[in-house]
Amino acid sequence: MEGLNLAPGDQARIARESGYSQQMISCLCTGERRPHWRSARFKKLCAVTGTDPEIWQEGTPAEIKEAIKKGGKKHDDISQE
Repeated sequence: MEGLNLAPGDQARIARESGYSQQMISCLCTGERRPHWRSARFKKLCAVTGTDPEIWQEGTPAEIKEAIKKGGKKHDDISQE
């Protein structure tokens, strides 16, 4: 993700697995757009990234980036067990 310094391919993977477009993922991560709380895609986005819903609604781009990185680590730890 441009400006977010996530691993290559993360934006595409998050988009594919959550059902959002890559452009929308970029807009969400930069705070340009906020997701709709009750949508199935939003719930999937939180599950895919291992993040809390509040971060997407109220977080700054830096906080969203950090949450994705931490959430991804938790997701990796779970999948390796």
